[in-house]
Amino acid sequence: MGRIRPSQKHYGRGSIEEFLQKNIITPYSIPKILVSDNLPQFDAKVIKEMCTKLGIEHRFAPVCFPKYNGQVEVMNRIIFVGIKKDPMKTGCQWYNELDRVLWSYRSTTSNSMGETPFSLVYGTKAVLPIEVCLPNIRQIGYNEEIHDERMRENLNFVDELRDRALGKPIDHTWHGVYLKKYYA
Repeated sequence: MGRIRPSQKHYGRGSIEEFLQKNIITPYSIPKILVSDNLPQFDAKVIKEMCTKLGIEHRFAPVCFPKYNGQVEVMNRIIFVGIKKDPMKTGCQWYNELDRVLWSYRSTTSNSMGETPFSLVYGTKAVLPIEVCLPNIRQIGYNEEIHDERMRENLNFVDELRDRALGKPIDHTWHGVYLKKYYA
């Protein structure tokens, strides 16, 4: 269905029930699952009774606390470290560096996978911005028809590339040293 947010005027306990009735149940029918954040108005007795009466499974998503989702936490740490590397650009201008950090992450070979995230998704290496400015082998021999044919061929091998990345043994050297230090 999508994501519907109550506005500031809907934040009272009784008005959340009214909001759900008016903006979700009436136009879309009764949902099987209602996912909300952990704000107290969603944990109210009125909402619990309404969900029980209508047969709605109510789940809570900790949107304000990404630490509950390990993948989100790891990605946020990677982004934070990338932004923090240039202290002159941090502070109120951090969002200007976000695209640079994300591009760097997507086009850098991962030690655990042996491939770039970009190549695992698209089946080919990313064209770096510097390659656009300087002539190189990838651009000199470029023929659109041949390129399209090769891209289709590469797509056949993307699954194999992903399987190979998943099957690669993970280097636990740092992890083992870390564990020995604290648990030995």
